[in-house]
Amino acid sequence: VRRYGAFKDFFRRIWIKKLLSKVNFVVCVSSRTRSDVQKISPFQNNIYTILNTPERITSGKNCVKLLYVAGFDYPSKGHASFISRYSEFLKNKSVEVHFVGNCSNFHALSDLKDFCRKFEVSDLVSFHVNVSNSFIDLMYRNVDAFVFPSHYEGFGRPLIEAARYGLPIFSNDVGVFRDLETSGYSKIFPLEQLEDAYGIFAK
Repeated sequence: VRRYGAFKDFFRRIWIKKLLSKVNFVVCVSSRTRSDVQKISPFQNNIYTILNTPERITSGKNCVKLLYVAGFDYPSKGHASFISRYSEFLKNKSVEVHFVGNCSNFHALSDLKDFCRKFEVSDLVSFHVNVSNSFIDLMYRNVDAFVFPSHYEGFGRPLIEAARYGLPIFSNDVGVFRDLETSGYSKIFPLEQLEDAYGIFAK
């Protein structure tokens, strides 16, 4: 995208490309800026946007989709333990997992992606980082079940959100898990029942 005169734009792109070759991560303000960076440096890895453009989460396959909404900065959120525990289940059933949350520690996010490659589930696990509320709403409306592998929560607001959307919930015993269980919400289960309950949420 040309935003300056041709002469200035030419040297600007050369300088940006040189800078890109010296960094591990690139943080863009929008999807448009990200696209611009990819045009300048097509092989650039680890490009993130502060605010992503909402889009429908279709994979081209008729597969089951799971959602987890939590930040990526803390190991206690359980992303890695979920991947290691359920990687074979995801592969055997072709189940997609969509991790959604805020992130300021992109090294931690990069480690999680490496973890997915280690367990050979990179094609099944998606990371949606620093997205808008409208995108999160879209995710809730387009998945089959909600998982919550966090090891500790003071409250656990995403559990309430998932219940509001009527999703089957598979969660560790944290936050408001027991409150939902005793309140009469019939679609909440311990996380360890995820595999056995596949038929409940698989369409």
